[in-house]
Amino acid sequence: MSDEINYSFDALTGIPSKMAPWGLHLDQPYPSSFGEYVLIEVAPADIEQHHQVEIIDEHGDPLRGVWVIFGFPGGGPEIGLTPTENHWRGAPAVLKGNAQTTSYAGYAQHTFKSGGEDIWVWDVDDEGILRLPSPIVKNCKWVSNPIGRFEHTGVKLRFQRRTAGIIPRAQRLDALEARIAALEALLQPA
Repeated sequence: MSDEINYSFDALTGIPSKMAPWGLHLDQPYPSSFGEYVLIEVAPADIEQHHQVEIIDEHGDPLRGVWVIFGFPGGGPEIGLTPTENHWRGAPAVLKGNAQTTSYAGYAQHTFKSGGEDIWVWDVDDEGILRLPSPIVKNCKWVSNPIGRFEHTGVKLRFQRRTAGIIPRAQRLDALEARIAALEALLQPA
């Protein structure tokens, strides 16, 4: 198996140009030895007056029970999700806004306010440990027609977890199939 890991999705290093009307900004986190979350898609929301977030794991499967922060930079209620141990260097120090956990489909959504929200993954585990940093998509606001799909079109973000040491299932299966094919070739009569 090659040392290169194929997660089936490219990590975005910036906001796609098609999303310019939203005025989004992408802050990338400092790396962690445990891995990271990456942003793999930014698109207009599928439903009006909502920001939507999907989170998948290394294999591309929905990731349930992960906190998504819909942060209000200028204020809002404090979110009590302070980790007991934090491996995200430079993580947001104060959490204000709305926190949602992802459903069985790896999905969370939030009805937005009039200003721009900051959205990121806050994966505090059952032991209170935050191991994986997340990109922060800043200034998530809505745009109206004719640019947006609806009168108030928010954003849809998709994140992928990339834990150190986990090889995606599809890549493992490809490697196994290549090994089987090599063995079968050796067993073929000359």
